[in-house]
Amino acid sequence: MTGFRYAFGTLRRHPAYVALNTVSLALAIGSCLLLFWYIRFHQSVDRYHRQTDRVVRLVTELHERTVSYSSGIPTPVGPALRQDMPWLTAVAMVIGQEYRLIQVESRAGQLTDKFTEARTMAYVEPDYFRILDYTWLSGSPDTSLRQPFTAVVTKRLARKYFGVGNPIGRRLCMNNRLELTITGLLADLPDNTDQPYELFVSYKTLEYYAHSGTALDQWAGISSPTQCWVLLPTAESVTRLERQLVSFHRKRHPASLNTYQYRVLPLTAQHTAPNYYTGIRGDVLLVLAAIGGFSC
Repeated sequence: MTGFRYAFGTLRRHPAYVALNTVSLALAIGSCLLLFWYIRFHQSVDRYHRQTDRVVRLVTELHERTVSYSSGIPTPVGPALRQDMPWLTAVAMVIGQEYRLIQVESRAGQLTDKFTEARTMAYVEPDYFRILDYTWLSGSPDTSLRQPFTAVVTKRLARKYFGVGNPIGRRLCMNNRLELTITGLLADLPDNTDQPYELFVSYKTLEYYAHSGTALDQWAGISSPTQCWVLLPTAESVTRLERQLVSFHRKRHPASLNTYQYRVLPLTAQHTAPNYYTGIRGDVLLVLAAIGGFSC
């Protein structure tokens, strides 16, 4: 009891010292909590998908004067994979589009309002929605993108384009050339995702749209927005895929064997992968974790 009175008396005689230590402790705890939240957020990116451990993306390692890396893949890879490796659960090609002018149909049926979208739109094969989880508010992943000139939008984009109400059946036009009909509505994307697209156009449209600028049979071209997603039958079968990609490459495009190789990038590694990362480098998170541990 005497010790407690002595300590309390000391604190009363040095209020500035007490305040300084209290503020320092609060700042240290606050900083640790912020670092913990920041690291936890980045570690959660795209981990909400139910089949996370079975989802991979094919990427490219280029060997020219130096070794470089691309998240892109030649456009014929998807169909060829389905043909050569039928044991894969699902394969889907995605071709992102940048800086597209979107005209939207008014309630009077005229294409009026215009929007410029930076990275919102992509051509996708229907099986993309078997691989990654999206919440469907209207339409179906099995039917909404089976036909050419159809599109699916998120709720946020639907409000932006059409206001309140059901967007199904409404029209929009891309770059004054490509008219699309909305056939599906998705819930808004969560914050912890690296998938930027909110306007999904049926991949089949590319077969009929002469101004797409995309050659579906071109093995030589590699563009970063052209991606190939794969759902494996089991997480362990990634080794089988990696092994078979060598013979697949040799069979399908032997001329490029010395130029580039296909690699497998698991979904769980995509946000922090040092050569293909879209979020933050994994070693940066380790440094931040070390700082947080030292501070606390």
